Amino acid sequence: MKILSRYVLKEIASFFAISLLTFTGLLLTIRMLRLTSLIVNRGVEFGQIGTVFFAIIPTFLEIALPMSTLLGVMLAFARLCGDSEVIVMRASGISLLRFIAPLSLFALVVGGSGLFVSCVLRPWGFATLSTALFDIARSKSTSGLTEGIFNKIGQLTLYAEKIDYRTGDLSKVIVDDKRDDAQRKVVIAKKG
Repeated sequence: MKILSRYVLKEIASFFAISLLTFTGLLLTIRMLRLTSLIVNRGVEFGQIGTVFFAIIPTFLEIALPMSTLLGVMLAFARLCGDSEVIVMRASGISLLRFIAPLSLFALVVGGSGLFVSCVLRPWGFATLSTALFDIARSKSTSGLTEGIFNKIGQLTLYAEKIDYRTGDLSKVIVDDKRDDAQRKVVIAKKG
């Protein structure tokens, strides 16, 4: 690979990496705010939330890879034009077609990575996420419930005036069971 191609590829890759970290970080931060309340308020273990974050990353990468590629290429060529490097290259007889080789190589690598994320990592992430959420629900059955609100869980609607998230105890409970169309059940209890 010639020096010019390596230089252009290095410029694109540096802006791509910064953009990818920024986009992924922003998407994770938005999700982190929702999941932090599970740790603080509901007593879910930090390791379980870490597993959830790790399983969500492929979904974010699927969005962040194309956006980072576009932004990386645009910023790299904007910098090259801003510093008049493209003008110097053109004045020294270098054709604009010479930029196609590093761009094509970069596009192939990112496209292959995106395909790997979509076909392999995202299904793995969904499977891991469903397992982790099931473990959280099994260990902390009240972690997904909000007190003072009618919580819909499939065919069940559950209301609890007070919830102790540490012990899983509910007080002043109403359960509306609609699993059997012929026999709808409503259960009222002081504790649950």
